[in-house]
Amino acid sequence: MKKKKLNIKSFFIVLLASYFAIVFVRQQFVAARLNREEAKRIQQLKADKDQEEELREQLELYESNPEGFAERRARERLGYIKENETPIKSLPEGQ
Repeated sequence: MKKKKLNIKSFFIVLLASYFAIVFVRQQFVAARLNREEAKRIQQLKADKDQEEELREQLELYESNPEGFAERRARERLGYIKENETPIKSLPEGQ
């Protein structure tokens, strides 16, 4: 009779230990996922702050010299050149 009680107790101890092990492993996976998400959000926040700073600089430039700003943007985005200027194009990297 004593042998059966010991086996039942051992079974429940093993069952309880298994439950806690499973819970612990699941928590580790959740914690790792949350850490990855946090790192991604921090990286996105940094990129957003950099973009905000760039936009603030552009706004200051526009407010101080609207015509010069428009000319600079046209040159950068559309490749506009003034009369008597020679356009220079760079090759893509690796060529």
